[in-house]
Amino acid sequence: MSDASGMADGPGGPEESGDAVFAVEGVEKSSERLSVAAPPEYTALRVTEPPALDGRLAAPCWQRAPRSPRFVDLVSGASTALATEAAILWDDEHLYVGCWVEQPEVTATLTERDSEIWRDDDVELFIAGPDAAGEGPAGRGAYYELEINALGTIYEVLFAWGRSRTPFGPDSPPELHADHPQALAFDGVGYAHPGGLRTGFWGWDLPGLRTAVHVDGTLNDPSKVDRGWSVEIAVPWSSLEVLARADAEAAPPAPPAPLAPRFAVPPNPGDAWRIEVSRFNVAKHGPDDSGGWSWSPHGVWDSHLPELFPRVRFGADEV
Repeated sequence: MSDASGMADGPGGPEESGDAVFAVEGVEKSSERLSVAAPPEYTALRVTEPPALDGRLAAPCWQRAPRSPRFVDLVSGASTALATEAAILWDDEHLYVGCWVEQPEVTATLTERDSEIWRDDDVELFIAGPDAAGEGPAGRGAYYELEINALGTIYEVLFAWGRSRTPFGPDSPPELHADHPQALAFDGVGYAHPGGLRTGFWGWDLPGLRTAVHVDGTLNDPSKVDRGWSVEIAVPWSSLEVLARADAEAAPPAPPAPLAPRFAVPPNPGDAWRIEVSRFNVAKHGPDDSGGWSWSPHGVWDSHLPELFPRVRFGADEV
């Protein structure tokens, strides 16, 4: 990946598995980061009628949902040239995420699933449980990354702290074992995180994921001025149960038994998870623009800092 993106690159092939550490080319790693504001807090409201996913975000629940503040520069926290906002809703079956992206020229080129979406303008979603910051017992916690472009093409990875062979339990599918050809050690992007190595599971697809994109304009037509594009995402809670079972210290028991979940999935009203929404732009808007804009600033060119994701509390009030 080039230095035009702050996200994790995908694996190049089975020969990179084993003890190889996946590194991002063109991004210098630092153990320091800028001091930025504390992660914001947000209350996700419950929906009584799930939105129909068409990407337009026109359903009444989205119109009534509280929106995030306008996104800021990922590194500095400074204001950005174009508006980006997000909203989060939930019910007992799904987590719903919407994102509104102002963009005068909407472009996208990549059409193959899990291709290098960061090479296009994209919207990115990170979902972490309450224990995914790499600050608790060594290796605990996991987080999920989704990237999507204006064509609706997606890229996704599941990350677990540490390098256990079976971080999700010995009963997990082969693609969630660290000896799988598409499971690579990962050390972040621009920041040497004190939590250390993670394992990225590039061979795993989140079951039941649904996404939709709407372009308010004409895609890939520079002769027209667009208003932008919007993204709508529905993630089944049943597929996020894997986050509650991640434990890199776990060893395969005898006889094999599933790992016990450490927090409720779906969450109980009042529970808080860490969820980040961001956008990355191929074109930069001035010399101080990092090209990455997010709900919460990270103080460094690295999206993989779950402790800096906004704290999303799941409310009981309905929209």
